[in-house]
Amino acid sequence: MALAVYSTRFILRPFMTGYQSYLVPVGYVAVVRDLDVVTEPTSGNVILLAIAGNTIFISELGVEPAFTNQEWRGRAVAYPGDLISLDTSDTASGHVSGYLLTSP
Repeated sequence: MALAVYSTRFILRPFMTGYQSYLVPVGYVAVVRDLDVVTEPTSGNVILLAIAGNTIFISELGVEPAFTNQEWRGRAVAYPGDLISLDTSDTASGHVSGYLLTSP
């Protein structure tokens, strides 16, 4: 018998600048568990993880001489129709993952 897979990658992006989002589908609840971001050497970068426009994690980096890793671990719930978003002000690679569960 096959086992159900609950782990979901909500956002995966290569080195790029800007905004990327995931819309939680109708009939599901998303639980964001992990954020991992790697930034290029830069003059400054703001990394923002949000659910439905509410900030979950923010990191403001100053001048970095080398690649920088930022991470967040937790449990943040997003409901059907909510946007899970990752926004960076400079070049960064990011990964947001967690669980996508059927709504009761």
